[in-house]
Amino acid sequence: MNTLVVYTSKTGFTKQYAEEIAARLGCEAMPAGSVPVERLAKADVVVYGGWVFAGKVNGLAKARPLVRGKLIVFAVGATRAPEMDLDALRTANALEKEPLFYLEGGFRFDRLGMLMRFMIKTLGRMAAKKENPTEQDRMMAGMNGANFDYYDAQAVAPLVAAAQAL
Repeated sequence: MNTLVVYTSKTGFTKQYAEEIAARLGCEAMPAGSVPVERLAKADVVVYGGWVFAGKVNGLAKARPLVRGKLIVFAVGATRAPEMDLDALRTANALEKEPLFYLEGGFRFDRLGMLMRFMIKTLGRMAAKKENPTEQDRMMAGMNGANFDYYDAQAVAPLVAAAQAL
């Protein structure tokens, strides 16, 4: 089976997971921007990973129409897995039948560009002012300038098993 792992990564967590998944599946991991369109179309299975921002898996909407084979999606974010609403993530990304996996990444504030740092700080200030903050609001309020790492290579096992079962 011709499998390809494609990803977008802002601070490196999605890339780490993509490389781990590719190593376990015995295939190649490539950044989305460097994958030739014909390579995406020829793959029997595409495992697509992107970082989550505002409920969307980065780059998925652009990549999805180019995939002709089966698609498996993994989303990487700073939200702890128990707090991630997978149904909302699935709906926001129009994932109906495609397998979806959420993997905890972390946050590397120092690797973000100036605009993204500004946006994160603004969202954090807004979250801190909420009268009844959610767990995600409290996380946003506390992460201004902080780095943390929840990467867990073992977390890819269910995704790898799903890809191997196709």
